[in-house]
Amino acid sequence: MNILPLVSAFIVLFALGFYTLFHQFRATVQEKVHYTESIEIQRIAAAASKAEIYKTLYKGKDPYPKKKSTSDADKADKETGEYKSPRETFQLFEESKLNLSFLAGEKRDPLVESVALNLLTRLYEFTDLHTPNMEADCLKKIIGILNEHPTLDSFEKMLGYLPEEDLPLFYKLIKGTNIYTVGEFIGFPALGDFFTLNPDGKKPIFFNYASMHLLSAAFSERIAQNIYAKEKEKWEEKKLNIPLRKKDLATLLESLHDNLQNYGDLFTHSNTKKTKTEAFYRVDNPSSRLQLRIQK
Repeated sequence: MNILPLVSAFIVLFALGFYTLFHQFRATVQEKVHYTESIEIQRIAAAASKAEIYKTLYKGKDPYPKKKSTSDADKADKETGEYKSPRETFQLFEESKLNLSFLAGEKRDPLVESVALNLLTRLYEFTDLHTPNMEADCLKKIIGILNEHPTLDSFEKMLGYLPEEDLPLFYKLIKGTNIYTVGEFIGFPALGDFFTLNPDGKKPIFFNYASMHLLSAAFSERIAQNIYAKEKEKWEEKKLNIPLRKKDLATLLESLHDNLQNYGDLFTHSNTKKTKTEAFYRVDNPSSRLQLRIQK
């Protein structure tokens, strides 16, 4: 029996079926694309039409006005009626931190070194990481790396220049814990929470944005609390968080038997655009004073 005709017929039928199936699939895909593009064109046309109508009816007005932004501290103040300084809350911008780039090369400032050591001690003295002279040793190693690499702009990159025996400690310092309370043996902060590396920075500290911990390290706990009290007085008067002006700060320091000139070029009092470059949100818990870091 000759089966060749049957095989040929099967091949022809299979080819026709496959071609039909492929053609239908291609037609379906094209129809979907055309439908999607048609909907998009209709949406754009409708939006343009509505915009023209709005411009005709409300000439000169923004159809999508932006809400005025307020800081978390201002929102909390208005909701509770109690003063909450922005200096006490976590900051999401680099200008609230001490710029350690002023420890490198020709820019090296002994005042910055002193403030950095005070702040490191304040942050890590009551943590599980603390050992005798740990803060001074860490600062010395940071200065050494910055002298060799003055353009370094992140603490993570610093890990590549450390000897192997220092990596475990510095990894923990750079990483930090997700929950901590400064001074109470509850976790420990990351270096990037209170320090920054900005080789192009104008001054080590932006006074208007500095945190309370940074002010205490730069001046003293007593002076920092007096600054807090003066700014609270302004809030009680105007219900706005306004940092102490340079003139008022100088007057305050004189009343406390200190002088602003003693702090050299440590501060700038100018306002600047805040730089948000962090990879974490930070949340304050007023009831427990815990500070939490939540990754975006």
